[in-house]
Amino acid sequence: MPAGKRIILVIDDEQQQLSLHEMVLEHSGYTVLTASSGRQGIALLSSCTVDEVLLDYEMPEMDGGKVAAEIKKTHPELPILMLSGHEALPESALQFVNGFVSKGNAPTFLQLAIRQLLPRTEKRKLRGIGLRRSTKCA
Repeated sequence: MPAGKRIILVIDDEQQQLSLHEMVLEHSGYTVLTASSGRQGIALLSSCTVDEVLLDYEMPEMDGGKVAAEIKKTHPELPILMLSGHEALPESALQFVNGFVSKGNAPTFLQLAIRQLLPRTEKRKLRGIGLRRSTKCA
């Protein structure tokens, strides 16, 4: 993997959305991991190092707000960008995320939102709390 290539975990229960985000983000130069449920995404985070999480709000079992809360328990500094088909979400759903993007926006808007959150990762590295990169995830 080229040095500096960022890893983004996309969590969405809709396969079409997962594939679309994976394609757009890989075309933008990111390495993309996908999970089709909140539980699967949380499990991936226990074995993989990622730079950012892209998380759907409306999912069965655990909505995105609950998934974000679980992620922050073990990865408090990991940036999370919430996605939703709704224009607005309840405040309780957004308390553990760093940003929100409506699924109706153009892919370029999503790419901009992702780039705006990624500098937070650079700041962590400068403070010595850097992330380890892994090309293989169990």
